Amino acid sequence: MVDQTQSERIKVSLFLPNQLSRESRTKIAHFLRDAGSKHIQVSENEGEFNCYSDQVLLMNSELPDVFSVDAAFLPLLVKNGLIAPIKEDLNQLIPNYQPFQFALTSCTIQSELYGIPNLIQTNVVLQKESPSEFASVLDLAQHKGYDSLVYPDVASSDALHIVTNYASLALQGRTNMISRSVFPEKPEHADEHFVTSYRTILNATQIEGAEDLVESCRYGKCIPCGAYIGRLEHMCGLKCKIEDEKWNLTLLPLLGKGATKITPTVSCIVLNSQLQGQRKQEALNYIQQFFSDTHVDEILQRGLVIPCDRNRLNLWASNSNIYRDVLFCLEKHERESNFSVLQFDPEMTNVEIQRVAKILRHRLHHLAVATLRCLTVDMVENAKSGHPGCPIGLSPVAYVLWKYFYRSTCKNPAWFNRDRFVLSNGHGCALQYALLHLTGYESMPMEELKRLRKIDSKTPGHPEWRHTEGIEATTGPLGQGVCNSVGMALAEAHLAARFNKEDLKLFNHYVFTFCSDGDMMEGMCNEGMSFAGHQSLNKLIMFYDDNKITIDGSTTLAFTQDTATVVRGFGWHVIEVVDADSNLLGVKNAIKAAQLVTQKPSLIICKTSIGYATKHEGSAKAHGSALGIDSVNYLKQLCGFGTQKTFFIPDQVQKDFNQIATRNAQLYEQWNTLAQEYSQKYPTEWETIMRMSRQELDGDIEPLLPTFEKEEQEGKELATRMTSHMVLNSIIRVMPGLVGGSADLTPSNLTDIEGGLDFQPQQRHGRYIRFGVREHGMVAISNGILYHGLLRSYVGTFLNFASYALGAIRLSALAHIPNIYVLTHDSIGLGEDGPTHQPIEVLPVLRAIPDLVVIRPADGRETSGAYLFAAKSTATPTCLILTRQNVPQIRNTDIHKTLKGAYVLESTQDPDIILVATGSEVQIIVKAAKILRDEHGLQVNTVSMPSWELFEVQPREYKDQIFIQGIPVLSVEASSPQGWIGRFSHFALGMTTFGASGAYQDIYKKVGITPENTVDKALKLISKFKKSAPPLLHSSVLE
Repeated sequence: MVDQTQSERIKVSLFLPNQLSRESRTKIAHFLRDAGSKHIQVSENEGEFNCYSDQVLLMNSELPDVFSVDAAFLPLLVKNGLIAPIKEDLNQLIPNYQPFQFALTSCTIQSELYGIPNLIQTNVVLQKESPSEFASVLDLAQHKGYDSLVYPDVASSDALHIVTNYASLALQGRTNMISRSVFPEKPEHADEHFVTSYRTILNATQIEGAEDLVESCRYGKCIPCGAYIGRLEHMCGLKCKIEDEKWNLTLLPLLGKGATKITPTVSCIVLNSQLQGQRKQEALNYIQQFFSDTHVDEILQRGLVIPCDRNRLNLWASNSNIYRDVLFCLEKHERESNFSVLQFDPEMTNVEIQRVAKILRHRLHHLAVATLRCLTVDMVENAKSGHPGCPIGLSPVAYVLWKYFYRSTCKNPAWFNRDRFVLSNGHGCALQYALLHLTGYESMPMEELKRLRKIDSKTPGHPEWRHTEGIEATTGPLGQGVCNSVGMALAEAHLAARFNKEDLKLFNHYVFTFCSDGDMMEGMCNEGMSFAGHQSLNKLIMFYDDNKITIDGSTTLAFTQDTATVVRGFGWHVIEVVDADSNLLGVKNAIKAAQLVTQKPSLIICKTSIGYATKHEGSAKAHGSALGIDSVNYLKQLCGFGTQKTFFIPDQVQKDFNQIATRNAQLYEQWNTLAQEYSQKYPTEWETIMRMSRQELDGDIEPLLPTFEKEEQEGKELATRMTSHMVLNSIIRVMPGLVGGSADLTPSNLTDIEGGLDFQPQQRHGRYIRFGVREHGMVAISNGILYHGLLRSYVGTFLNFASYALGAIRLSALAHIPNIYVLTHDSIGLGEDGPTHQPIEVLPVLRAIPDLVVIRPADGRETSGAYLFAAKSTATPTCLILTRQNVPQIRNTDIHKTLKGAYVLESTQDPDIILVATGSEVQIIVKAAKILRDEHGLQVNTVSMPSWELFEVQPREYKDQIFIQGIPVLSVEASSPQGWIGRFSHFALGMTTFGASGAYQDIYKKVGITPENTVDKALKLISKFKKSAPPLLHSSVLE
């Protein structure tokens, strides 16, 4: 068809295959006209433009402006500069066309789009007895509905016919093409069963890209013969390329002249069930030897099939060295082992077939999967410690995820809209490090893989954020990464709601997470997944490595719950993939299905075998130690790798990952273009985003900090949880990225934002998060929000319940993320709730965590100082320790001096004693000092010490000004005295017992934390030391 109506109009040529009947050609022409293409005329003279001839394409001096062509010609046309890439948005070019479907068509070369699937051209499905009669997609579409039947072309526009292969349809129990007997004679005879069958086959045989067409048998695809592809000797050099490389030397004549009676089948080698004893063992040995001595392993690795009968094998062997070798081996060994080639029947339940299938399945792996497995076991073996089982089992899942879905680039690891990947089962980190190396992270050279678990390496025993580029979260303690992922998905949903525009979507990424049986057992995992289900975080896709093994042994020892049912109860979409150690297609389809879910997070349960294809497969021995050289070599042999090579990456595998990296870099550049447009159209929002990314405040915070002078003048007492509420609501206006909430204690913690909105499924822009009674999950989710990189987060609970969340608090310090912990009800001062809720040991525990700053303010001004530090901190989490009971505003407290950790409230030139306290006990030492001065004539310095950690980093000169050498120091704190004596005081008045239930004033008296008892202890200390008290360390380390 050629449009030549006006010179200004583009020249369009849409070629219709000459196999079509005139009736079919006319039908297509009418279809085109009905669709609105009024200027396209039908030309019966095919000589005007033959899009099936490479000679015509290359010799034609004036190609049409727009023309249809077989996709197999795209590399040729691109190489010769005859076609240009298409830059337009596919969603606008083809409405309702999903990008991941398009990526699987044959229209891209090196991630560049050069064509659009010819949705209107006839796609021949199956040749009938008469070569002139075809049933077409278009015919069926006009009867069944266009949307339900039309697909992107498979490999080329109409000539590559559909065949099955073992790696796809055999695993689904579909081993043949659509039978000619059930193919509809007329379009109107097509029923739903046929439509479904056609959809299944078509989806299973898509080829990944035109450039990879000539290498498709290396990557698990058969190239069937089309009606013309074998006749054109020079078409893109395809046939010559295959012959030169000695692959499958001929394009298999499954269809076409002289081959119409050959029906493609899927076959495998099986044992005769009558074999017993020694002969049976000899047969099994033969199979292993067979794969070692021939090219059959290459055939199986590439997804090709062995024909099921001798006649067909003879036919293929006449044109193929590979099949000739197969035939030779069969003839050589058949008499020795009573071995036959039988047709595979998926409904057979013969145990021997299943046993042999287990041997064969190792050969069906993609070469990249085998590379990941062998590379990771080499890393663990070289380190002589580590966890090989998880990386071996999850390599197929990781490869499919990276190959087709995961978007992140080493060009900018901090790209806002990258997908996030979290390895919650962090012991499997060798797999993540291998992926970082393969995708081009300069900080992860091969030398670092060889330094796994070595001191100062970039490959520590569990992933560490900021330590290793490309790691999104510090994980290892099971369950943490699951909740971190929930926080990241929450951050994406919030940012998308706040900043995405109808025309420009800045945030639309996914969060992918690997987790294990151990994760699923952890309580915090259930907390996080329950929360995610309630929040409908559909951009969260989690992969559960269901290998049924823990350190102790089988999960049947302690974990027999129906996890799928449990997680569905949380509100998740659950997909199960059997044989996930080898079923790459099943994993791929599961991810596709998960991305279509819009109202729920998704859990993909991957049924794997720990230590797959090793001598320890299915055993706890594969979990946490090196496999040993024998087992490593066994794996390499099954993967087709030589046992002498270590840390080996085949060139074609590295090329494959290079293409993944190139694709993602291009996606990043496309997003950059979008971001530039966004910054010009929405400059205010863009500036806010940039400030958030730099963790900058949106203005000067200090003028906003309450000074509480009025409250002091009026003698008004306020609990520091209340002053915290006042400060938080004052500073949030300059912290646009601040979100947070409480573990169902909002009225007690006073963490709410006045006039603010809750974050809920229908209110994603809300900044207040109702975490529910999930302390550990809450903190880990908050960590995930911070890992995401743009938002700041705070969370609230009682100080005593910080013990529930200690694992996540500890990891925030290890990861250097500036979480803000609002921990109220900090002592026996909470009163009537009693000792179950009164923290004694928690403060010393928090102070013992490195890189965690604990601040216990005495009043409102010190609370402002605490928030000033927390708001400006970019790499240190902060615990704000706050009272339930009211406390006075103390004279001389200071916002900025709070940042020094300790400072003198009342001083004398020659003190007899120094009284130091934190939080609510500062008022006690102030009263005690007055008694000592007024009634005993002593000189007393009082010191408020809100933060040990901030004080420890001060210069020695400043420390000596606060704690004067030789002067005895008495500390007072309603907590365990652990850590005070010898470091900051010579005697500590504190809690050495649990508290009690009653009015807090009575409890203070009962345990002796009063001004009077402070005076008594001070007098004894003065009597003991005079002014010759031993020096204090002033630090947890020797200087």
